[in-house]
Amino acid sequence: MSKIVYSTDPALQKRCPRCKELEVSCTCAKAARVVEPPTVAKLRLEKSGRGGKTVTVIFDLPNDPAWLAELAGKLKKGCGVGGSAGEGRVEIQGDQREKLRELLPKLGFKTVKG
Repeated sequence: MSKIVYSTDPALQKRCPRCKELEVSCTCAKAARVVEPPTVAKLRLEKSGRGGKTVTVIFDLPNDPAWLAELAGKLKKGCGVGGSAGEGRVEIQGDQREKLRELLPKLGFKTVKG
């Protein structure tokens, strides 16, 4: 496998924060990451800044984008709605607190109001 020496493509110039290699040739992203999930999932309902639309937020989670994306995918599929993940939180569209209180214990979490 050849290594990229130089490129003008901005997407290829991003570096891995762990090994400082180019993201294209980084091996830490491919290594299996073990993220210890928290035992408590904190839930809250948010409306502000969303045009009056309600969003259920699970917060105080580890800030690992891959793990958050996987968790968000499971929760969105379980609730049958959209959402997003990032910065240590998962946002699920609508008031999904009851569904999440059923889903999260199956994934190893205890739920509390935030």
